[in-house]
This record gives sequence, C-alpha cells and structure tokens, in this order.
Amino acid sequence: MYLQRSAEFYPSESIRLLTENDALEYIRKVKALFDDEMDRANLYFDQSIKHRFVQLLVEEFINKHRKHLVEMEKKHIGEMLKTNQYKQLENIYKDFQAVPEGSSIIIDCIGEYIRQTDLENKSFRYFVEDFIDLKDKLDGFLGKIFNFGPVIVQNFDCDFEYLMELNPNSEEYLVSFIDEYLDDEQNDSIQKLTKAILLLRFLKIEGLFEQYFSRLKEKSVFNQLFQSNQYEILSIVYRNCQQMPNVRSTLIESMSHNLRQRGQSSMTSFMKDLVDLKHISDEFLMKSFRYDHEFVKQNDSDWKYLVNSNGSFPEHASLFINDQMKNNDVEKAEKLLDKAIQLVGYLKEENTFREYYQQHLAEHLLSNQSISSDLEDYTLSLLKKNFGNFFISKFECMLTDIVFLSKSLNGDFRTHTIQNRPDLHGISLTVNVLKTDVWPISPLNNGCTLPSTVDDAYRCFQDFYVKKHPGRRLMLLPQIGSADLKLMINQRKYLLRVSTYQMTILMLFNRRNKWTLDEILQETDINKDDVEEALIPLIINKKIGNILVKQPQNETILPDDQFLVNDQFISEHIYVKIHSLNVKLNKKLRREHIEVKLQREHENEIRAAIVRIMKSSGTMAHNQLVTQVIESLICRFTPNSESIEREIKRIIETEYISQSNDDRKTYNYVV
Repeated sequence: MYLQRSAEFYPSESIRLLTENDALEYIRKVKALFDDEMDRANLYFDQSIKHRFVQLLVEEFINKHRKHLVEMEKKHIGEMLKTNQYKQLENIYKDFQAVPEGSSIIIDCIGEYIRQTDLENKSFRYFVEDFIDLKDKLDGFLGKIFNFGPVIVQNFDCDFEYLMELNPNSEEYLVSFIDEYLDDEQNDSIQKLTKAILLLRFLKIEGLFEQYFSRLKEKSVFNQLFQSNQYEILSIVYRNCQQMPNVRSTLIESMSHNLRQRGQSSMTSFMKDLVDLKHISDEFLMKSFRYDHEFVKQNDSDWKYLVNSNGSFPEHASLFINDQMKNNDVEKAEKLLDKAIQLVGYLKEENTFREYYQQHLAEHLLSNQSISSDLEDYTLSLLKKNFGNFFISKFECMLTDIVFLSKSLNGDFRTHTIQNRPDLHGISLTVNVLKTDVWPISPLNNGCTLPSTVDDAYRCFQDFYVKKHPGRRLMLLPQIGSADLKLMINQRKYLLRVSTYQMTILMLFNRRNKWTLDEILQETDINKDDVEEALIPLIINKKIGNILVKQPQNETILPDDQFLVNDQFISEHIYVKIHSLNVKLNKKLRREHIEVKLQREHENEIRAAIVRIMKSSGTMAHNQLVTQVIESLICRFTPNSESIEREIKRIIETEYISQSNDDRKTYNYVV
C-alpha cells in the first residue's frame, strides 16, 4: 500500500521540482529527498520493500527525466569543457554522483556535447586542431574525475567515432595535416603530430594508423619525446595504445634507449646528474606509464646496467650520500638520499658500497661535519629498508659511539673536573671513545709523543675512564684527532684549527724558534710520512698564508731542512682552519684495500657454495659444478670461472672433495 501511494505521489513531486529548478539544483534537492526517505525506510521497512522503494524513487526522479536533465545540463557542461573548468566539472559530477544513476547523466551530457560539436565546413588544419583540442579537453575531464576508467573511455571513444564519421572529409583532412607536420621537428609540432596520428584510430581504416605510426618510429619521434621529458603526450600514447603490442614495444625500446644514453652521459658529472635522471625516469613510470609491469621491468634492467657498468659508482654514491649530511635543506636532502639509495639498490655487489660508506661515515662523524642527526637517522632507515639490519649494524654502532656514548662520557668528565679540579693546564678536552672492530681505523703506526701539557690532560681523562669502566683499555689514535691552538704573532691573536700531528709539531716552537726535520721526528715520534703530510699545509698554504717557513725554500723536504715560525704571517680572519679535517684513515682502506677485502670475501663465498653443492649432490662434473656455483651466487656477485677453479683446487687440498679416479674432471664429496 505504501509503495502504491508513493507511486501516485512522486511523479507530480518530481515534475514540480524539475519545473522550479535548474538541473543541478534539482539533483541537490532530489539528493536531500532521497536521504530523508532512506532514513525513514531504514527505520520502518523490510529489506525487500526497501529495495523496491529505492527502485521507485530512482525511476520517478531520475530515469523518467533523464533526457530532459541531459538537455538542461548539456550546454552548461559544454561551456565548462570549452574553458577547462575541471574543478567546477568535478563538483557538478560529485553532486550528480550522490544520487543513484546520477553519474550516467553527466556522461550522457558529455557524449551529447561531443556528438553535436560542429567540425564541418572547416579547412583540414582547423578541423584537426579543433578535434585535437576537443580530445584534450575530454581527456583532462576523464583523467581528473574518472581516472580513465575503461568503460567510460570506451563510451566516449564511440562518440568520437560517430563525430569523425559525420564529416566525409575526415580521412583526407587528417592525412593532409599529418603529412604537413611530419617534417617539422619542433616540440609543440611533434606533440600535435603524435595526437593527430592517434586520431586515425577512430577512422577504423585498416592499416592506416599502423602506416603512420611506423613513420613516427622511423623519425625517432618517441626518442625526442623522452629526451625532452614529454610525460603528458607519452601518457596519451600509452593510454590509447596500451593494447597494441607494437606500440608498447616501441615505447619500451625508446624509454630504454633514452635512459641508457642519458645515463652514460651523466657518468661524467656523476651522482647529482644520475640522481636527477632517476627522478625523471620515475616520473615517466608514474605519469606516462602508470607503473606498467613491462615498463618497470625494463627500467630496472637499464638502471642495473648503468650502475654496474661503472666501477667507480659505489665510491661516488657513498661520497654523495655523505655530502647530504651537510645539506641545510633537510627536505631536499631527504629526496636526494631516497633516490641515491634506490640507485645503490641496483648494485650487484652492495658490499663494495658498504665498505666505502663505512669509511666516509667515519670521516664525517669524527670531523663533526653533519648538519642534522635526523638526516643520519633517515639515511640509516633507508639503508635498513633496502638492505636489512646486518648491512647497517656497524653504522648504528658508529653513530651510537659518537652521538650517545661519547657525548655522555664527555659530560660526565666535565662534571668530574668541576668536582675534583685536576690540573688540565687550561686545556678543554673532548674525547671520542670508539669501539674496536666497528670503525675502519687501523691502530698501527699511530706513535706520537704528545706535548707534556696535552699528555697530562689526556692521562687525567684516561684515569677517569678506567675507574668508570674497570677492565677496559684506551688506545690513543692521534691520526684522527684535531685541536684548536692559540697563536700570537706581531701582537695579533689567532685561533688555529689543526690536526693532532700538526698541534704536536707546532707546540715544539714554544720551546725554541727553529727545528730540523730529524729533530721533529725524534721529539714527536711521529711516522716520517705523517710528519711530512702535516708540515706541507703549514709551509705551503696559498689560501691563508704560511704558518712555518722552511729553509732552504724548495719543494722537497730533507732531514736537515730547518723550520721556523713565519713572523710575517697575517690573516684577516681570527679563526684559521689549517687542516681540512678529513679524517686520515689508514690508506690501506682506500680503493685497493677494499677491492682486496671484497675479493677475500668472494673467495670465502665461492668455497662455501662449492662445498654446499657437492655435499648435496655427492658427485658432479666440473662444468656442471662451475655453472651451479655461478647460479647460486649471481644474486650477490658474478664469480668468474678462473676464481671457481682456483677455489676447487684449494678445497681438494683440504680434502673436502676429491677427483674421481676414472675422470679427473669429476668430483666426489668426501664424507
């Protein structure tokens, strides 16, 4: 009975609302009515009655007036499409979408607008340009509101086919336009040319689109679009032709060629350009190809090729990441770090990067070069996410040593000196206590006889530390220390920032005015190479002037050469930085040592793989064993056959495997 009474009441009510309001206001009032009626239906009706009641409302308020609503709203929506008022269109669509079947009214309005567009009686150029403009406007609407839903796109494609068929000259006009633009290589012309060729699909003439698409390919148009970062037009090509295998393969091939070409040229200036290129390639994947699996797979393959083809990449990547710790713009630094570490993830031998990064991290931590501890934490979180806990375990220990343990320890030492007042000779002492086997620092060749006042201050700290941590032992590493020295020359005071070795040498001149190289070596007990390296910035420094003078003044440093303080030294700055403060780590940890260390690790992994494979199989031919070893290790690094054969011989010597008596190229596992 309720449904019957409603069916009698609502037709007149819908006509009243339609007469008194425009289409948009009508929909809004219908939405309010629907909400009221549904609240009532939820309280009083059974589900079966509720469903029939909803059908009644939709029929009386929407379906019966669909054509009239489309006619009322068509012109309004057409004007918005002409003027690219996508936000207003989106708001209208949301209002219509709020009622059942309302969104289909908007779709019908756009379809009617397309079908009634007047493209007749125009020259071929204006005809095609107007058609391209209409398609662009519609694509903007489809993208922002419908996210290019396949059903909606298919409906509008049918409308475009209808519109194209209305003009008997469509084929002639399109072909004339394309032929005219094929020889124009300006960016805007390439875009129009590409869009015009895509319109050929709506003509449904067999082979016509393929013919002109092949000409685009011959002219390397897609390579030009990739080279100039034309995300939008490439997105249009992909969206319209993603079901066409030849178009997909052309886009993937062009993307790969562009990335490898630009990547190779970026290797000269290196990491900054590579990181920028990574951002560009990610933009292509997101904006143009919607992270299509095939495109992502090819992109990853190209980056692996680029990253692993340059042996210097691990070191440069480590330096770049380390430099970001000094970046004042934290937000920008985080974006650069994210891209850089993504690139590191393409390395086959990530341990090479780890060795370099451990070394560079030690340098900037000990030199106190970091701007933000948040950046260090963010970098570790990215490395952990990409490579796991084990990869960053030493990095975390290094940060803990500096940021937490040493900072706390120095605070306790200051409290101790205030309470006990030991004689530190006016020296303000800060000590970094580093765990053994965590830092890439060798304790070898670190002999140095500190000046007596400095040594007394250090002994005081050492006594404090040993009492605080019984059973532990401190080893002084002067090669990585620094000091601020007060200097008085010609009644002017300076503060010199120097290394510990330079401090030890300069403080000799408090005792007398002139020293020979032999005397400096004997007094300081510093290694000869380290003394010479410390002296060079003091006697040859074009930037700030020379603190010391060498006699005779030549480029070589001989045992009998004499050094004295430069009485003519003058600087416009009170604070003078002599030493670069890049921590002087053991030279063996530089590139050659890292390569040797990694080679040793690879040898261990190869031996383990051989034993593991032989234990599993029992007996195996030489070539088969080599193949399986390579396959088992390829995800970490690519071992060569010579290394594998060398390790096989070593394992035979240790009697884990033996050669068969019948065939020397067959091996048996020794139980």
